[in-house]
Amino acid sequence: IESESALFWVAGKPGAGKSTLMKYVFNDDQTSTLLSKKDKGIKKIGYWFHDLGEPNEKTFLGFLRSFLYQLLKSFPELLQIILGIYLEVKNRGSIDDVTWNEIDTRRALKAISLQNIVFGRICLFVDGLDECDAGAMRTEDIDFIVGLEKWKAISIKTCISSRPELPIKLRL
Repeated sequence: IESESALFWVAGKPGAGKSTLMKYVFNDDQTSTLLSKKDKGIKKIGYWFHDLGEPNEKTFLGFLRSFLYQLLKSFPELLQIILGIYLEVKNRGSIDDVTWNEIDTRRALKAISLQNIVFGRICLFVDGLDECDAGAMRTEDIDFIVGLEKWKAISIKTCISSRPELPIKLRL
């Protein structure tokens, strides 16, 4: 948390307690205290992959949607940045079903990453990365998470947990 590094990886064998550690660190008051030493307005965002969960809990698209939602909830001013994309998505769907596909979700996140109007800091916790898409995570998805440190106006510190799977190990 106090490290200057933008990325921290917790790796371990199955059943070693990675998810328990991540939930503890995410929810502990001391984490918020340490984070706010640098910036009182820093926001915590979390996502837990779960290979036995609902579809949105085990796919990278589920992560992207959750990340976008939590970003917008944390920084409502970002809505103006993606309003055009939202209207496109809304016009394509039915009145009751506004579903964001991967292309639209990535477009919205890309627009947010490049904007320089809304500034802030985030500490992102991603647990169980190796459980994403039943262990068949694409390298471009890992690169997306690693690339979060390059966002312009929103500074992102990321803490990831996973088994030490080779594709993840090579990218982190």
